[in-house]
Order: sequence, then structure tokens, then C-alpha cells
Amino acid sequence: MKQLVVVGTIQDEASRKHVFHVITDGERKKPILYGAKELHDFKERLQVYEENLRNKQSANSKMLEEMHKFSKRSELQIKTMLFYNYGDNRILV
Repeated sequence: MKQLVVVGTIQDEASRKHVFHVITDGERKKPILYGAKELHDFKERLQVYEENLRNKQSANSKMLEEMHKFSKRSELQIKTMLFYNYGDNRILV
């Protein structure tokens, strides 16, 4: 698709519509792309959109790692608390 656009066989508006159709992130994330008047402006906005998407994905992966660490710690604490409640001071590993 990009090769066709570079050659110039597809009009600018058609390429924009194709990009809007391909993006499946939802309508609330696309407005950054809608205000572009020129193709150059559209490309710049698309780069900003992609950078925001990468930043969000890296933040989500960090958050998932932290949640995983917390859940592992919580399991050990819960098992330890259960043993203490029954009067046994051993730690289940």
C-alpha cells in the first residue's frame, strides 16, 4: 500500500481513509489524525499517534509486571497468614 502511495497512483484522501479503516483502537484515539489538511501534516500526526501508542503499550507492560509481582507477593502473604491463624508458625513455600 505504501509503495502505491509513493508512486502516486492512490490519491491522498484514499490513503487517509485506508489508514482510518485499518486503525482499530477505537474512535476516541483517532481525532488527532482528523484535523490534517495536507498529506505532510497527516504523516506528522500519524507519527505522533504511533509514538503515543508505543508509549502506552510500554506503560501497560510495566503495569502488568508490577501487578504480577504484587499478586505473587500477596499469595505468599495470604498463605502465611492462614498458617498463623491456625496456630502454626511455619511458612508455606
